[in-house]
Formats: sequence, structure tokens, C-alpha cells
Amino acid sequence: MDEKEDNNLPASQGKSMSIFQLTRALLATELDSAAIGRIVHAAEQIAQSRERIRTEYMIIGSYLADIHQTIYISINKRLDNPVKAKIQAAKLLNDFACRALQISKSTVTQYLQVYQRFVNSSEAVEFLNLGELTILKRSDISEAEVKLLVDAKKRKEPFSRDEIIPFIERYRAANDEINTLMAQLETAKEQLAAGTAQKTELELEIKYLRERSSTADQKEAEHRDALAAAQLALDSQSNSVHALQLAVERFGREKAELEKRIAEMRVREVVKEVEVVPKEYKSISDAITEASKKLAETNAELAKSEQRLAAVKGEILDNEDGALKGRQLENRLAGIKADIESVCDKFRTICTTSAVARHRGDLHSLRDAARHFFELVNNAAGTPQS
Repeated sequence: MDEKEDNNLPASQGKSMSIFQLTRALLATELDSAAIGRIVHAAEQIAQSRERIRTEYMIIGSYLADIHQTIYISINKRLDNPVKAKIQAAKLLNDFACRALQISKSTVTQYLQVYQRFVNSSEAVEFLNLGELTILKRSDISEAEVKLLVDAKKRKEPFSRDEIIPFIERYRAANDEINTLMAQLETAKEQLAAGTAQKTELELEIKYLRERSSTADQKEAEHRDALAAAQLALDSQSNSVHALQLAVERFGREKAELEKRIAEMRVREVVKEVEVVPKEYKSISDAITEASKKLAETNAELAKSEQRLAAVKGEILDNEDGALKGRQLENRLAGIKADIESVCDKFRTICTTSAVARHRGDLHSLRDAARHFFELVNNAAGTPQS
């Protein structure tokens, strides 16, 4: 690298001033105008020479490349073998450069490689010297990394040749870390999106289950109300039956008493007893017959009420059992779905590895199991198989 010259002017002022202005600013108090003119002319010649020196190695590399190409074309016409022609052309070029131009083989290689690497990079040739370009000519160094050093040169940041490779390695490490963080960020975004979607789906399922539970509770309340009403009707009919049974028993006692009196009347014909018959009946037998008839009707109604009560109780039990089984089935299906999604996530994870190719048999077995499960789901859902 070229050493920097010390001066007493700010760097920004030096950039904006010409050689003539800088010379006058520095030497006007010590020298006359003629001396300053000669110094300005010499300084301009020095600047032009330095610029030529900076770009001369690219010109040398261009001429050496032309010589090599000329030798290669001639030899290849004779040998008709590009590989041998290229090797022999390189050997002749090195011998010619060493003997005729006094340029060593390593220098020829350096000029050619730098020229071929940076022939289309004018900024690299302008701001970097031959030693720096020799370090950067490696094929594993990208254009972006070369541009980083060119930009540093533009900003006049001081660095040595020994710092170039460590700088590039730090840049690569930082770039790799950024890429890793970006990949992790994308993965986190995908996981967040999947979690949000799963949360929304679970919320919808919970809402649906709550609605189903509310409907089942409402139906259960209606059945309980119907059961209570049926129980009240049954109690009322039971009371009526009990009253009729008491009346039948009373009529039976009265009949027995009357039969006893009739028997006594047969023994003692002198004694006369009068039968007491209810006003609405013609005789005691009619009253007993009517009471027995009402008792039979009441017993029949009671039996029907008990049957309806048993049917209502059975329906309530069936509905409660069906709702319970439905909720259990929904919960189990939701659990199976979550397990399948978890298995799919695991499968996507392992399929990214290169070791999957060695497990074709396991993959076929897994595919058969998945196909069997798919057929079971289709049969359960009533979906025709394609």
C-alpha cells in the first residue's frame, strides 16, 4: 500500500482543492510564483505517473494474455488437442517471459490471474493496488466482498493486506449469522401462522361444542319438565285410584253387611231391615258394579300413564347417553386430528434430511398404513372411494 503523506490541511479541504491551490496554500509564504509554478508542474507529472503505475499491471496482463492466446491458437491448429495445446502454450509463455522480458513464472501467473479476474472491474483496478488484487483474485472471494474493500478504500479507511482475509472471513460469518437468523425468523413466522390457524380452528370447535352442549342442556330441561308434568299427572291418577279403592272397599263392607242382614232376615223373618242404596244407583249391586268399572278404567289409565312415564324416562336416558357419546366422539376425533397434524409436522421435518433415501421400505410401509387409515375415514364418512 502507498504511504500517506502528512499535511496540515483537513482531509475534506484537500479533496476539493487542486494541486495548484494546495501548493499555493502550503508554500506561498516561502516561495515566489515561478518556483510555485515549477513545483506544480512536477507534482502533476508525479500524479500522472502514479496513476500509470496503478493501472500498468492491467496493461501488462492484457498483453501477456494476448501472447498466450496467440501461442495457444497456433499450437492447437497443429496438435488439434486443446488440453495439450493449453499446457504447451503456458510453458512457452513462461519461457518467453523469463528470457525475453525478464519476468518470472510466478509474476506472469500473477499478472494473468489479476487481469482475468478484474478486467471488468474498473473500480477495483482504480482503488486497489496489485498486492491487494492478488489477494482478492481467489475464486472463493465474491464480487460483493471485493466491493466491500473498494468501498473502504473510497472512504480512505486504513487497513493492511494481512487484514483483508480476516475481514472477509468476519464478513462471511456475520452474513451467515444473518442468513441463519432470517431463516429462524421465517420458521418462527410459519410456526406462528400455523399456531394462529390452529388456535382459530380450536376456537371454532369449542364454540361448536358449546352450542351443541347448550342445545343438549335445553332439550334435557324440556324432558325434565315433561317428566315432572307426567309425574304430577301420575300422582293425581294414583290419588284417584286410591279414592276409588277406598270407595270399593266401603261398598264391599256395606255389601257384606247387607248380605249378613239378609241371612239374619232368613233366620228371623220377623225382623225387617231396609237396604240403604246410594241415591245415584238403583241397588247396591249396581253401585258396586259401577265402582268396579271406574276402578278398572282408572287402573287402565294408570297403566298407560306409567307406560308414558317409562317411555319419557327412556327417551331422556337415551338422549343423555347419545349426547355424552357424541361429545366423547367429538373429543376423540379432535384428538386424532391433532395427532395427525403432529405426525405430519414430524414427517415434514425428517423429510428434509438426506438420510430418507435409505428408508424407502419404511416409507412404503408408512404409506400403506396411511392409505388404510384414509379408507377407514372414507368408510366412516360415507365418501365413495375414487
